[in-house]
Amino acid sequence: MEGDQFLLMRYEGGSEELEGYAWVNKQDGKSGIFQEFQFEESFKWKPYYIFPQLDESIIIPIPAYLLFGKEGNTITQRYPKLHEESNPVLFIGKLR
Repeated sequence: MEGDQFLLMRYEGGSEELEGYAWVNKQDGKSGIFQEFQFEESFKWKPYYIFPQLDESIIIPIPAYLLFGKEGNTITQRYPKLHEESNPVLFIGKLR
C-alpha cells in the first residue's frame, strides 16, 4: 500500500516467524518492521488480508472469534453492540 507519506508492505519468509509488515516514511526515509497490528493494549493480531483505500486508510477484517476470546475483551467493552454474529468486523484506520 502506498500513500503520500508512507509505504506499507507485507513480507513472507520460509516460516511464520519470518512473516510480518514493513513501513517506510517517504518524507524522511525512516522504516520499521512489525509482526502484528496493535488495536488495543491487550489486542494484537496479524491479519492475512489488508484492503487499502484511496484515502490512504486501510480496512482489516477481524474474525469474530478473535474479538470474543480473551484477546478482544477491551474492544468488546468499547463497542458493546458487537456480537458473535458480527462476523467479520471491519477495522478501518489510518497508518500513523
